Order: sequence, then C-alpha cells, then structure tokens
Amino acid sequence: MRRLVELVEQSHAQATESSGVAQQARTAADSGSAVVREMSGAMEAMHAHSRQISEVVTLIESIAFQTNILALNAAVEAARAARPGAASPWWHRKYGHWRNAAQARPGKSAPSLAAPPVKSNAARA
Repeated sequence: MRRLVELVEQSHAQATESSGVAQQARTAADSGSAVVREMSGAMEAMHAHSRQISEVVTLIESIAFQTNILALNAAVEAARAARPGAASPWWHRKYGHWRNAAQARPGKSAPSLAAPPVKSNAARA
C-alpha cells in the first residue's frame, strides 16, 4: 500500500510539474503571438507606405514623360523656326506682338525672329 501511495504522490508531483511547464509554454506562445501581431501591423503599414511611394513615383514618371514630350515639341518648333517663315502660326499669334511692340519704339531696332540662312551642300560645291 505504501508503494501505491508513493506512486500516486510521484504522479501528482509530475502532473504538477507538467502543468507548470504547460503554463510557461502557453505564456511564451501568448507573448510570441503578440509579437507576431505587432510585426504584422508593422508590415501592413510598410505595405501602405510602399503603395503611396509607388503612386508618387508613377506621378513623377508621368510628369517627366510629359516634360520630355514638351521638350521634343519645342525642339521641332525650333527646327521649323530655323527656316525663315516656318515657325508655327501659334508661336506668331502668341509672341509676334513682341516684335510689333519693339518695332513701334522709336530709335530701337526690332530683334530678328528669323534664323540666319542655312547653307546648303550645293552652295559649298
């Protein structure tokens, strides 16, 4: 009988120890779960900021593309203007009044809007 009592006491001690270990494991799991939730929230915030950065970069790329198109258009218009009388009618409507105003000032000469003549290969030969 004494042996049976010892076995029961030993089983009880092991069960109590197992319960303590299980409680420690649960505490550690709860702590880990809280850390994972916090990390998940931080990752969601980073993802949201990443989307905002992507939108800003897309906007900047769009502006850069439009600026390049405007620069190309300006280069084409400049090339057209290099031939006398070939500047766009829009340019003359928008800026032609400067020439008229300059010509109207007494004693001042108006700057030439025409580019110097382009020498052709035939003239060089």
